[in-house]
Amino acid sequence: RWLSHPASEGFEQLGAALEQAVQMDWVPVVYQLLELGAAEATGDAEFQSRLLTEAIRLGHLAAAEALIRGPGRRGGGCCQLGETSLILAVQPGASLQFVKAFADDGEDVNATDLHGRTALSYAAQHGLCDIVRWLCTCARASRNIADTMEWTPINYAMWALEHLPEDRDADRRNLSEVIVRREPQECCELRHLELRSENS
Repeated sequence: RWLSHPASEGFEQLGAALEQAVQMDWVPVVYQLLELGAAEATGDAEFQSRLLTEAIRLGHLAAAEALIRGPGRRGGGCCQLGETSLILAVQPGASLQFVKAFADDGEDVNATDLHGRTALSYAAQHGLCDIVRWLCTCARASRNIADTMEWTPINYAMWALEHLPEDRDADRRNLSEVIVRREPQECCELRHLELRSENS
């Protein structure tokens, strides 16, 4: 019924319909709504960011990819705070499946948000070792891009080693080896922090 009289429903209802289609993982409906101009109707970057984040949180990969690359979309673009879809995918509880899909589709793994942070910076901060490992080894993400606070992914990894909760010991043990594998001096610093965390 959403699709029968789109003009009379108005742009606001197109946006609401698109949101429900994403939540229900109705991918064909997402594509149809985008073809009807839902992308233009939801020109608000905050709304678009929320929609994509919701699709990622729910594990709806096909719906997320439709929001990025479907009709009227330009692929990989920036959202509310300059985040790329890859950056939005790297949040606590993130799935490596989304990160791989977005990067494999050609998204720049070293793109930064308005704070100058990359997907690797966020993954390191949250101690997401499987994502950090994949970004470093397979996607060749840079570990040396500094943000507006002059912090690199290595700095965020060091921070994570001190702040990850006790139930994340496995992540704490693996993080330093993954992110600083070519930085011996920094690796020693991280190992020192790691040992200090284990002994505290």
